[in-house]
Amino acid sequence: MSNAFSWFEKIAQIPHMSYHEQALSDYIVAFAKARNLKVIQDKAGNVVVFKPASSGYESAATTILQAHLDMVAEKNKSSNHDFLVDPIEIQIVDGEVYANQTTLGGDDGVGVAYMLAILDDDALVHPALECVFTVQEEVGLKGAMAFDASILTGVNFIGLDSSGESTTVVSSSGGSRSDVIVPVHFEINSAPVLEVFISGLRGGHSGGSIDLQRANSLKLAGILLYQLAKKHTLRLVAIDGGLKENAIAREATLQIACLEDTAGIIDSVHQITSELKAQYHSADPDLSITVHEIGAGRCMDEASTIRVANLLFMLPYGSLYRELAMDNLVVASSNYGVVTTDEENVSIHLSTRAAQAFVLNQILDQIALLAQLNSSVFTLVSIYGGWPYADNSPLRERLFKVYEELRHQPMSIEATHGGLEMGVFKGKLPHLDMISLGPITTDIHTPNEHFNLASFERTYEVLVHVIQDIGHQR
Repeated sequence: MSNAFSWFEKIAQIPHMSYHEQALSDYIVAFAKARNLKVIQDKAGNVVVFKPASSGYESAATTILQAHLDMVAEKNKSSNHDFLVDPIEIQIVDGEVYANQTTLGGDDGVGVAYMLAILDDDALVHPALECVFTVQEEVGLKGAMAFDASILTGVNFIGLDSSGESTTVVSSSGGSRSDVIVPVHFEINSAPVLEVFISGLRGGHSGGSIDLQRANSLKLAGILLYQLAKKHTLRLVAIDGGLKENAIAREATLQIACLEDTAGIIDSVHQITSELKAQYHSADPDLSITVHEIGAGRCMDEASTIRVANLLFMLPYGSLYRELAMDNLVVASSNYGVVTTDEENVSIHLSTRAAQAFVLNQILDQIALLAQLNSSVFTLVSIYGGWPYADNSPLRERLFKVYEELRHQPMSIEATHGGLEMGVFKGKLPHLDMISLGPITTDIHTPNEHFNLASFERTYEVLVHVIQDIGHQR
């Protein structure tokens, strides 16, 4: 067994949720300095560690390894875990690596651990290595976009932010993060207030799981609010839910003031719940919608309620287009990631993906138009390009050769709907020859996230052999 997993365990001890990766970034800098390796850390917190080629392999092509430092911070409602200070509690069950009621951080702690193990292994024969650790990937690939790629000299690029072991990603989608800000006005309320809590959903990655037809708690809240407002006189008090733009929201809380017929509104909630449970009986069989009365001293006015209801009901969600010629691949989608209510606004945070820039821009125009028609403000927060498939890739062919020699079977290829930083690096350095590796990982971006430990080790073995093969081909 390699020591790569021990590095994953070390990483898990250092809190590193998105926007809070500095401690892990500093740890890697100290790691490099302790081994007399050249290291560069930029203002964003991105780190590059340079390891010279093994003796006799100086003429081999310099190879870039890349993974991101941040992790999605999701937990079960019953968990008291504080992602800012608490280490991830790793548990191994039947050969699967889990966390305790939280996301595991395998995305992309696996890639980070692989790189640290390689940098720490002086017995490994290799070409010159440039190991790139980026920040804020999970919140819009921000670290990669801010990174000055001119400091890199490599021609081969191995991305370590994928899953599947026997499958390599050969292209990825472009995408964007955007906000719809709905201005709201509050007024005094003396009517009963109902709190509707939506839970029990599986959630998942908004790219990798969007084709599974799973329910999004925020979209369901929009359906409930819109349908209830059609039939009853009510006002919105607040809506909140979701944790990350690129995770399918699992829980949401909707509060509504009942200006008339509270019992009738409760009955309608139960009726709509019954219909939604029937709709999602396969994709989300544990869907739960509960309702109880609370007290509240204010509510939104009628115009604000209508604006929020319209937008949450009408904004695009889910798989929007598929490529029928490529295994029915999703090529365009949109996700409600987070919705929050404050004193002045309801803020809707969206993640939209498309393989084709033209399609992505049309979806964004649709969102912007819906915002405008409902007196709201659309803001494009970030946008990134995709990684197009390359017909000719010597590095990919080398991976195929190594994998077949080790596993005695061919490796398959996959085009992913997820957005990878590889698209950003390809845009900055068009000459790069790129491949992607990762172990079998399940339920990414959810508290049920886990990876197979044996697959983790096998994938590391393939990675090491590919690096050695590049060194041999000097």
